[in-house]
Amino acid sequence: MGYVILIKKERGFFMDFFNIPQAENALKAVYKFGIDTNEKLMDLTLDDLMNIKGLGKKKIEAILKIQQCQIKSDLFNDFKNDKGKCYYTTNVEVFFSKNNINEDNILSIKLDELEKNNKMNNKLINSFNGLKRKSLIKKVNYTSSSPIKKEEVVSKLKDNFLNPIRNYLLEEEYVNLSRYIKEELDLLDFTDVDVDMYSELIMDSLEIEKVLQDKIPDISLKILSRYLKKQHREVSFFQLSKGIDKLNLIEKDNLMPLINDLVNSGFVIFTSQGVKYQNPYIREYIDVLGYKADILDKRLKGKTLEEIGEDYQVTRERIRQKERNLKKIIPYKEIFEWKYSEFFEKYELSPEVFCKVFDIGNYEYNFLKMFSNIDKRAKKHTAEELLDSGLLSRKEKESLLEFLNEGYLIIENKKIKKNRVGIINYCIELFAKEEISFNDFYNLVNDFTKQYHLDIDFGNERAMEGIISRASSLLWKYGKKLRYYPIDEDKVIEAIKGISFSNYYNSEISAKKLLDDYPVLMQEIDINDEYELHNLLKKYESILSEEVILKRMPLLEVGSASREEQLLDLLIEMSPVSKEDFALEYSRKYGVSIQTVKANYLKLLVEYEQQDIYNADTPIIEKEVLKNLKGILTEQFYFKKDIYLRYEKRFGKAKFPDYIFNELGYKPFSEFILSNEYNRADYYFEENYFSKDLFEIDDVRLLSTGSFRNLISEKVRNLDIFEYDCYKYISMDKITSHTGITKKQILEIVSDITEQMNDKYFSYLMIEHIVENSKLNNLGFDAIFYESILKGVEGLRYQNMGTTTIFRKTKDKFYSYTFLEEIVSKFKSIDIFDLIDYLEDYYGIVWSKEKIISIIEQTSLYYHPVMEMIYQDLDEFYEMMED
Repeated sequence: MGYVILIKKERGFFMDFFNIPQAENALKAVYKFGIDTNEKLMDLTLDDLMNIKGLGKKKIEAILKIQQCQIKSDLFNDFKNDKGKCYYTTNVEVFFSKNNINEDNILSIKLDELEKNNKMNNKLINSFNGLKRKSLIKKVNYTSSSPIKKEEVVSKLKDNFLNPIRNYLLEEEYVNLSRYIKEELDLLDFTDVDVDMYSELIMDSLEIEKVLQDKIPDISLKILSRYLKKQHREVSFFQLSKGIDKLNLIEKDNLMPLINDLVNSGFVIFTSQGVKYQNPYIREYIDVLGYKADILDKRLKGKTLEEIGEDYQVTRERIRQKERNLKKIIPYKEIFEWKYSEFFEKYELSPEVFCKVFDIGNYEYNFLKMFSNIDKRAKKHTAEELLDSGLLSRKEKESLLEFLNEGYLIIENKKIKKNRVGIINYCIELFAKEEISFNDFYNLVNDFTKQYHLDIDFGNERAMEGIISRASSLLWKYGKKLRYYPIDEDKVIEAIKGISFSNYYNSEISAKKLLDDYPVLMQEIDINDEYELHNLLKKYESILSEEVILKRMPLLEVGSASREEQLLDLLIEMSPVSKEDFALEYSRKYGVSIQTVKANYLKLLVEYEQQDIYNADTPIIEKEVLKNLKGILTEQFYFKKDIYLRYEKRFGKAKFPDYIFNELGYKPFSEFILSNEYNRADYYFEENYFSKDLFEIDDVRLLSTGSFRNLISEKVRNLDIFEYDCYKYISMDKITSHTGITKKQILEIVSDITEQMNDKYFSYLMIEHIVENSKLNNLGFDAIFYESILKGVEGLRYQNMGTTTIFRKTKDKFYSYTFLEEIVSKFKSIDIFDLIDYLEDYYGIVWSKEKIISIIEQTSLYYHPVMEMIYQDLDEFYEMMED
């Protein structure tokens, strides 16, 4: 095709053109030689032209033809202007002229429309886009009333375009689309653009939607699919057409082809009114893919890589590679069965149980297995935890419960796991409510397994001992006996943490000492003797301080202790002393039984014995140690542990026998020392605490000392003092002097409370109205004050349940499980969440669902996890089902 000379006119692009081969190149050549005007061009002779470098025969002929045209316009204007090749070109101008494209109308012309009617190369496309950008900038720049930077313009345009579809994009898609839009907008030199006015024009003129669809070909399909999915219902074509008006990247003209694609892939179905999104089943989706997914289909049907390789006569590795590539095209997270992936990944269920619970087949199970990402290091949850998770439907719960019950034995409304631990736990409750010897228990358990035809072998007695030791609801006693122990673990832990072991620092003691020092605490957790307590501490050894070492039952050591030194220290302090008195004092101080002291301990003091009298001289005490201690001991009362710590901090670690304190003017006791100014410890406590109208126990370790504890218990019981806040007390005299309320009036109120409550369980919440109608209400004290009064009332037993104290007028002990059993029996059956509300509203007890379920396991109550109902027993449940 020939070259064209195009002549510029004032408005528009061209006035005329002449077909002269090589015209443009010829003019460029002479221009480089210095010919830059029409006049100079016309003056050139043939000889001149032949001497110009770069002019061949065809170019010379072109110049001669141009000279004949007598053109008035400046032929060299384009070469003088550095702004482009607007006037001398090949076929761009012809294309613009042919399609009637100019600056006035180019913004409304779409590239894809031009491409339908023209064969366009990159040069034409770039020229078209360049002119459009130039025209667009002229139109939109300087339209804002206030300055706005290009970066802000680009950001606002991008956000205006993407915000309507933001909820239908994945994060990666959003990032990529943002980048592509920014790349297009960065090509324009925006200055002070009114974005609100021109946003649509700019994006439409730049054909941003076409650009993005070219970059991400299936983005429109994905947006439409997600839009339909979020509707959660059938969508009519009218609603759909209206809904996508606001969605960029989806054109109405292209809507039906997109819907057809979604229908063909199985993600959308046609309905009577329109369309509806659905997650296709994996079988359906594989069917849509047809032969392309044949390998996956075979794998999901259970074939191995080797078997499929034999079918195709290729290696196992080749099939594995093909499978890996095929998995990449499966949108597995959109497949219907993927909703079970969380259960597959997090819960330990056999394939058989999993398929039964979720009503799927092996094909679907293999799909989950193929695409799930399981962390093999993570511990999976149990089937029981899944049942209580709240994630299952009613039908799924029923199926799982049916499976779980297969492993249980039902006896008198009790569900018992058919394994060794489950049977042992049940037999402990059944046979050991009163203490029983291990031999008798062993025989009873074996008889039980025979009676119920259980295929469970406990082995010999030693093997059963190992199983029993893991049971939480049991305590070992002296003489290889055991008993049922159903106390709440939380309560036991709280009690153990309440024991001040530091009071016995550097001592070997019997658990009997703890039993004597903490009688109320031991009563609350139902510990009867030192052997039970020692066994309990053994079970919870992990929460004990490192200083506490459990020795042979019932002994324990706190810190570092030597029995021989401990015996000798006490002997030196008491010498001379009779065997009887010494054994009595050692038993009182360290909790070891008198019989054990006489039979086993006194052997270590035989060299100090003379005719049933023991005598040991006081060793010489280093003067430096006495001086150091004297400098530390400036007060009347010290806990021994504090002395050791003070001394260690200033002078280094040391250990002191009790008799050394006699030299310093102090009386040594088990846990503390007291100035000789006081003949007895209770005199000191009376003077510094109980004689005051208001006092606070500044060191809770005092409550574990025998003399202090006995005094405070007696005064609370006699209504001489009352606890009005945690460890804060007020005297009866103070109350009487300020309010006129007497002890007699308090007793009358207590009598009124016990009479109204009778033998019912009650908390302060239930007697608050009685208090409010009494003179005590004027005191303004919290519940702890009234609970303090009630705890001292003879015949009232109490248990702490969480942060609430529950009382009952009874001779028998009661526990949280007996309390719960009685509450549920009133209703016969109750929804577990209704029970939670009832306990909080009526008693002030705050228990979680999990806490209640754990308590139920100690009772004959029956909890149905699917219905989330509690029944007073299994018979009640079956009666309800029949009705």
